[in-house]
Amino acid sequence: MMVKEDGYALFLVLIILTIFALLFPAVLRLTITEFMIAKNYQESISDYYLIEGIVDLGVSEAYNGLDKLEYISQANLQLLCNNEKSLEIIDSSNHKLTVKYKILEIVDESSKVNINIASKEMLASLDEIGESIAEDIIAKRDFNTIEELSQVSGIGNAGGESESKTYENIKDDVTVRSDGRININTASSSVLKSLSNIGDTLFDNIKSSRPFANKIDIKSVDGIGDVIYSNLENKIKVTSHNFKVRLEVSIEDKEIKREITRFIELK
Repeated sequence: MMVKEDGYALFLVLIILTIFALLFPAVLRLTITEFMIAKNYQESISDYYLIEGIVDLGVSEAYNGLDKLEYISQANLQLLCNNEKSLEIIDSSNHKLTVKYKILEIVDESSKVNINIASKEMLASLDEIGESIAEDIIAKRDFNTIEELSQVSGIGNAGGESESKTYENIKDDVTVRSDGRININTASSSVLKSLSNIGDTLFDNIKSSRPFANKIDIKSVDGIGDVIYSNLENKIKVTSHNFKVRLEVSIEDKEIKREITRFIELK
């Protein structure tokens, strides 16, 4: 009887060992996969915070440079777009990483028309807008982003996409991040001409005379007298507090390169 029970026990052990032999490779593969997923996840989090830290460094440099300017012009914005800088950093695994960053572009948001503040006349003067679309923009504001213009009839595509021809034509000339006054040093032709009394000839005269250190200096431009200046005075400026900064950050050792946009508001 004892021998018979021992035989059953041996048979049971063999079955268990067989099942274990069949399952072990699958369990091992699953464990390795989970380990790799966890490791990659941890590395991606580490990379994310490293990149964010470098972006903050670049944004801080841009902020400090902008804060020192007495007036804002395209020339002095370009001077703040620096050459590539390199840093050596030791990561959490004690590996030395080479991180590079540079400011690609700084855009003055006061060079644009604020769609939340602008008058119907200013909006209607923008490329392919007109009075009807301008009225719809006014009816649907306040916008949090310019992409929300896709909600406006005549700008957004039927599917709700913002990348229509009209949107493409105006997206670089509109903003939601300014006090509504236009920087005459940085504004484009279409934005300056959205101001009353400024046409092609007057824009050309303004363009050839800028930068202006003070907005009153625009009175020296041929074609701008006291009457036109009085109409423009409260709509223009030569400073700004809101900027869009585009940066490039790369981690050479990991073949990571990112182009990142941040907005700066000067105090």
